[in-house]
Amino acid sequence: MGPVDVLVNNAGVGIFKNILKLSEDEWDAMMNVNVKAAFLSSKAVLPDMIERRSGQIINVVSVAGRRPYWNSGGYCASKYGLLGFTDVLRLENRKHGVKVTAVLPGATSTDIWGDADVDHNVMMKADDVAKAIVSVCLAEESSLIEEIVLRPQGGDM
Repeated sequence: MGPVDVLVNNAGVGIFKNILKLSEDEWDAMMNVNVKAAFLSSKAVLPDMIERRSGQIINVVSVAGRRPYWNSGGYCASKYGLLGFTDVLRLENRKHGVKVTAVLPGATSTDIWGDADVDHNVMMKADDVAKAIVSVCLAEESSLIEEIVLRPQGGDM
């Protein structure tokens, strides 16, 4: 396998319930996928990116990493953690030529909603988020897009 030029950490687990009803296993599942996986993936590719003084890490966070949502305590905590990790990763690796970007999408029509009673018609499409990620990758070498916040045109749910 050749060098990794771009790493997109986009795995996510969302369990949406009151914090008192959230089990420790559910909490751990969100932390392991939403935060720890990004840590491990980034750690795996960083040494080579630093050596080459080139590379882009994009962490797909969520607007839930910026503000609280009802029945989303564990999910929000994991996304706040991922955003903090992303900011530190950028701070520590910018001097090495490695770019780190946080993408914070709002409600997006994906399987993360499971059986929740939500209107997918008012959500963004996953392609909208993908296009934003591509735009980050196509940015000029001399610039860094630190963060992109995307929301459905109709606003938050």
